[in-house]
Amino acid sequence: MNFSDAILPSWPWAKETDFHQHANGGGWVANSAKVPDAVIVPQGSEIGEGSEIGEGSEIGEGSKIGEGSKIGAWSKIGARSKIGEGSKIGEGSKIGARSKIGAWSKIGATLYIQPRAGHPLTALSNGQVCIGCITKPLAEWLDTYATVGAENKYTPEQIEEYGTILKALQPWMDLITQREKSA
Repeated sequence: MNFSDAILPSWPWAKETDFHQHANGGGWVANSAKVPDAVIVPQGSEIGEGSEIGEGSEIGEGSKIGEGSKIGAWSKIGARSKIGEGSKIGEGSKIGARSKIGAWSKIGATLYIQPRAGHPLTALSNGQVCIGCITKPLAEWLDTYATVGAENKYTPEQIEEYGTILKALQPWMDLITQREKSA
C-alpha cells in the first residue's frame, strides 16, 4: 500500500517524509516513533508520531496506533484494532482483534492464571483480582480467600492453591506499579 492510501486517511496533514515502512513487515511507522527492529509491523498497519512499542510486542495486521501512544513490552494488539492517541497499554496486555481503545486511555498489565482445577484468576495492575465472577482488591482476597473458597464448595487443596497464588501476586503488582509510575 502506498503512502497516500495508507497514511493520509488517518493523518491527512502528514508528509511522506514523516513516515517510513518498517523493515520487519512493511507497515507504516512515523519517523519519531520508537519501534524495535524485531517487532513485526505488518502491511496495512500504522504507528503514529511519538509512539513507543515495547520489545516483544505484536502488532496485528491493519492496526492503527495513534500518536503518542505507548504499547508495553510483550503486548499483543489484535488485527484491525485502533489504539487512540496518547493511550498507554501496559506490559503483557492483550487487545483483541477489531478492538477500539479511545484516545488517552490507559490499559494496565494483566496476569491470567488457570489453576489446576477451578476458576481462572486474573490479576490487574490496579490491584484488583478476579476469581471466577468475584472481583476484589488483592488485600481483601488475602483476608477472605479461604472463606470464599469454602462457601463456593472448593476443596481444601483448591483453597490452598488459590491462597498460594494470591500470596505470590503482591510482588508482581508492586513491580508493575513501580514500572507504570516510572513510564
